Amino acid sequence: MAFSISLRNWCLFALLCLSAAICKSDPLDVVGEAELCFDDGRVYTCCEDEYRLSIAGILNVPPRAADAFCDGPCLTETQLVLSCVEDEMNTFRFQDGAMVSDVRYALQRGCSHSSKRGDFNVGEPHGPDEYGDYYGHANMLTSPLYFYFFLTCALLLWGF
Repeated sequence: MAFSISLRNWCLFALLCLSAAICKSDPLDVVGEAELCFDDGRVYTCCEDEYRLSIAGILNVPPRAADAFCDGPCLTETQLVLSCVEDEMNTFRFQDGAMVSDVRYALQRGCSHSSKRGDFNVGEPHGPDEYGDYYGHANMLTSPLYFYFFLTCALLLWGF
């Protein structure tokens, strides 16, 4: 009996050490890596500078340039930047307080073929789901995979 308890404690300790080593420990490093997505020359290559998403969360695309933005490389490159930011830090907030989902919503609204085409205002509230493009706050419900792995192992060790 004593052997199984010490073995269980040893496994739990090893699991804690493993999960701590995998996690990104310094929050400033994580934010810095997310901010590098905006400066990375490999992502923004063809999109004109004035149409690029800024770290402030601003999409400075005038309504008359919506066709060039949406049908050209800018939309794809902006979506790649958002994916890069989300991969580094899924709770990233721009300087204006907007989240990645807010910018995605603004992109979808601004490139839609509706009366909202050309409206890339990230700060505009989502409002009612008139166009079937509501994102909600699902990204706030995500938890790291390592947390689930740790929780599963801990429950198995305790025989739950």
